Amino acid sequence: MIGGSLLGAIRHKGFIPWDDDIDIGMTRENYEKFIQVSSKEFTGKIKVQNYYSDNTYPLSFLKVLNTAYKVKENRSRNKDSLNGIFVDVFPFDRMPKSTIRRKIQIFRFKFLNSYIEYELGWRSKNFKNEMISFLINIFSNKKITFFVKKRDKIMREYNKQKNLIIIIYPRSTVLKKK
Repeated sequence: MIGGSLLGAIRHKGFIPWDDDIDIGMTRENYEKFIQVSSKEFTGKIKVQNYYSDNTYPLSFLKVLNTAYKVKENRSRNKDSLNGIFVDVFPFDRMPKSTIRRKIQIFRFKFLNSYIEYELGWRSKNFKNEMISFLINIFSNKKITFFVKKRDKIMREYNKQKNLIIIIYPRSTVLKKK
């Protein structure tokens, strides 16, 4: 996966100062298989964390946690969310070749992602987050699970096409195959 180490080498001439974890990426198909297998294989202190296993966890990727250790993530304001030493696992999803469609897809993802993270206590109060929450709550009476599923659908909507552009959410990192 192109993750913190390559980005750090290019952008920071070394490691990213705040990037203190390991990132793994896999195709969506393998990511889904990993979820199925790991939910059966990991028992005890090793856990897979995503919204469906921990409904206080808002992120669009999963974490493999060792809960024998406690880790305080500064960005998380949600004290109820499971924590521990972790590895982030990102799915690789496809995007349209069209720049306009790609920007629309990323905007839709980021809009819902901001709402989900804010509502579950992972984002601080600020005008942007308050407005997103206000707009969604005015026009919808749906539960947070609805929006998590909608965000997942947005991430996957071009996976059946054979486009050569791959995206890694939530950073909207785009990889282009040569």
